[in-house]
Amino acid sequence: MNTDLVDELVSVIMPSFNSSKTIIESIDSVLLQTYENIELIICDDGSSDLSYELVQCLNDQRIKLIKNTYEKGAAGARQSCIDISNGRYIAFLDADDLWDKNKLFIQIKYMRDNNISFTYSDYYTFNENIDNPKGFFKTPESISFEDLCKHCAIGCLTVIIDRKEIEFSMINSPKEDYATWLSILENSKKNAYRCDGVVAYYRLSNNSLSSNKIKEVVKQNYVLKNTARLSFKKRIVCLFTYSINGIIKKYWKY
Repeated sequence: MNTDLVDELVSVIMPSFNSSKTIIESIDSVLLQTYENIELIICDDGSSDLSYELVQCLNDQRIKLIKNTYEKGAAGARQSCIDISNGRYIAFLDADDLWDKNKLFIQIKYMRDNNISFTYSDYYTFNENIDNPKGFFKTPESISFEDLCKHCAIGCLTVIIDRKEIEFSMINSPKEDYATWLSILENSKKNAYRCDGVVAYYRLSNNSLSSNKIKEVVKQNYVLKNTARLSFKKRIVCLFTYSINGIIKKYWKY
């Protein structure tokens, strides 16, 4: 792809836990990006399958593979990757999700052209075949801290952050990515913005589809209380809006 974009290094953060069935496909979707100046940092978080060994067999200098000595969870695994990253930009992709090949190019160009430090995008959901998506999650054009308190609208697989403008660490909390986005927006006093034209695919599984909605509300309340530090009254309003948006999201199809 021809471009006038100066290729700043992008660090792609990929936590892995028992991902042997999907991780190679996810890695390929990173390494085949038209934006070439990347490093892919993979942290195996104590897998009991062959995830770690599969990645070890790959011969690509852009891959950095590390392994936690004990299971830290998604936030800890992502932070282990961030701690050894060198890129100006931090992007996130779990070991079962996928990107279109132009994702990084489109999103980095948008950030550079518009001087934006925190971006996300819409995304598709799928089971096994991205050619047969199950749904489409449409996001708002921009999200403030107050907006995010009411609706967890930012998909981790779509996020890119300019670390030159925003310093952050992953929050060790239930709904760790959501808690991290809240912390970033509150501390930076900036909004996050949607980048159009980006294509990402979120893989549905039994683990990603919560079977206990009450537990999800409890986790949401925990984050709003401990990360967003909202009053009880404000949490009630946000939790009501969150529940309504969750119903809309669940039934959003083509």
